[in-house]
This record gives sequence, structure tokens and C-alpha cells, in this order.
Amino acid sequence: MYQELKKRKNILEEKLLAKLDELREVCIQEAEITGEMPREIYKTLMPGEGEPKVKRRIGTAFSLSDDVLKKNDRISMLETDVELHRKIVAAAERLAKDKSANKSVRKKRQKDLVAATQKLRGLEIGLHQLRLSTSKPDVSETKQTWSNILNRNGSNMVAKSCPATPRGSFPDLSTDNEKCDIDDEKDTDYRQNNNIRPYRFTLILLNALSLLNHFIFLIFCFILFIYILV
Repeated sequence: MYQELKKRKNILEEKLLAKLDELREVCIQEAEITGEMPREIYKTLMPGEGEPKVKRRIGTAFSLSDDVLKKNDRISMLETDVELHRKIVAAAERLAKDKSANKSVRKKRQKDLVAATQKLRGLEIGLHQLRLSTSKPDVSETKQTWSNILNRNGSNMVAKSCPATPRGSFPDLSTDNEKCDIDDEKDTDYRQNNNIRPYRFTLILLNALSLLNHFIFLIFCFILFIYILV
């Protein structure tokens, strides 16, 4: 019996040493990638043994922004709170629908349900806004690119502005020739509109005269009808 237990102990010790060696290799590989030795390496060291020296692989070191980590932590915390309050609202709703309680208890449960629902709605709105803030693109590089383009081609670009008719926040990148063509088209449209205006005025005047004649004819018929009756 003693020999069997001792043999079993030796087998377990060998398995433990093998697992510790595997853990040591994993810790060293992680240190080569991240540049930091994990704390689990100390479980594999003998008493008085120092940390193994590792060479960091070129191009494998990376770091995350503290703001990103904080935002992710906040999102996960809010998601947990939202899930918890959804269960609270569901439980409060079941209690509010219980008709076996007296009137005062049902009234209090209704108030609790309204309060829990409002709090859940506020948490959901906060979670939605936080997700939007973390998914907003960085437009600083785009603005810098536009500035470089405008500075580099400033001699050929014409920035047009008209306070009476705003055209948006994008710069007008029309060249000088394009500007002249646009002005010529505007002048042509203006002359055509001026030529059409007298014709339109004549049509309006003729329509007015026709309506006036019909009105006079109706008045004449009405007077004639009254005269016949009298």
C-alpha cells in the first residue's frame, strides 16, 4: 500500500513538473510578444532563481490607449447594469400585475415599476451615447489633407462665398475657367427670363380681361332676369 502511494506521488510530481515547464514556455513566449513578463512565471521558478531573459520580437510590441480601455470598461459596466435593470423591471412588472395584493401595495408597486423603467431608459440612453462616442471616426487627418490640398493648389482654386445664398461648409474648388462658364450660363438664363416675362404678363392680362367679360355678362343676365320677373 505504501509503495503504491509513493509511486502515485512520483507520477503526480512528474506531471506537475511537466505542466510547470509548459507554463514557463508560454510565459516566455508571451514576454517575447508583449515585452512584459507575466506574473505566472514566478510559479515556475525555483527558490532563488531569477527571471529568464527574453528578446522582444521586432514589430510585435503594442499598447492600447488608456482612454480606449476606460471606455471599454465603462461600456461593459453599463451593459451589465442595463441587463440587471431589465430583469428588475421584468420582476417589478410581474409584481405590479398581481391583483391578489391590496390597493396600497399595488399602488406602491406601480410607482416602483415606473421608477425602474425610467432608470432603465436612462441607462440605455447612456449606453447608446457611449457606444456612439467610441465609434466616432477621427477626422483630424481628413482636415489636414484638405488644408494641404488647398495650400498646394491655391493659385488655381477660387473660393466663392455668397452670404445671401449659403452653399454649405465645403470649399468651392472651381477653377477660373469653370467660374467664367458658370457666370456665362447665369447671364444667359437671366436674359431668357427677362424675355419671357413680357409674354407672361400679356397672358395674365388676357386671362383677366376674359374673366371680367364673363363677370359683366353674368351681371347683365341677372339684371335681365330680374326685369322679366318684375
